[in-house]
Amino acid sequence: MKTLQRAAIIFIASLVVARLVGVFLSSRAGKRAARSVGLDSLLTPEGVEAAKRYSKAATGLLLGTVLTIRAQRSDEAGQRHGGFVRVAENAGEMAIAIGTLAKIVADFLREERDMHQTEVPF
Repeated sequence: MKTLQRAAIIFIASLVVARLVGVFLSSRAGKRAARSVGLDSLLTPEGVEAAKRYSKAATGLLLGTVLTIRAQRSDEAGQRHGGFVRVAENAGEMAIAIGTLAKIVADFLREERDMHQTEVPF
């Protein structure tokens, strides 16, 4: 049952973050922030959708990793086995998460670059 609760938390949090990103990019402050860092292509409807999609993926990944490690720690609370094994497992999970996050960021930047290159000046 805990796995189902964890999945629901991750899913809902991902949707909330994606919605917040969309609202922020539609606001005056969000538009100013996007322009100030040179991401004008995020101000288009396609850019907002891309930002929402990738923020949802990143949130799910990070929250999933944190909740999984915390669940493992609470499951192992009363057990005594090699601390090195637990540290190695956690390090491996974090390395996978960091690599996946880097892939999400790279895909987002590639898509943002492609949107920027296909914009037609008026």
